Amino acid sequence: MPAVARWLRFGGPARQQMERFAAFADEAAAMQALTRLNVPVQMEHLKTHPSVQAAIPAGRLTIHGWVYEIATGEVWAYEPVRDDFALFPD
Repeated sequence: MPAVARWLRFGGPARQQMERFAAFADEAAAMQALTRLNVPVQMEHLKTHPSVQAAIPAGRLTIHGWVYEIATGEVWAYEPVRDDFALFPD
């Protein structure tokens, strides 16, 4: 499954960041941390694509990062200025 292996490599930088932190209470907490660390990493990755590089400064594209919590139905929006997530308004 080479395509899946290539796709999973995109998460490597977020996993490396996560491993620098202390141990997590449980697997769910670790997964939540990894998910949230991965959002800004992937947002930056998107900015390396030539069409995205052209569209952002032209005002034709903005990139948003969200985390959807399946258990609660909450959507958390990444706020780059704060480098944190905020609950997305209803």
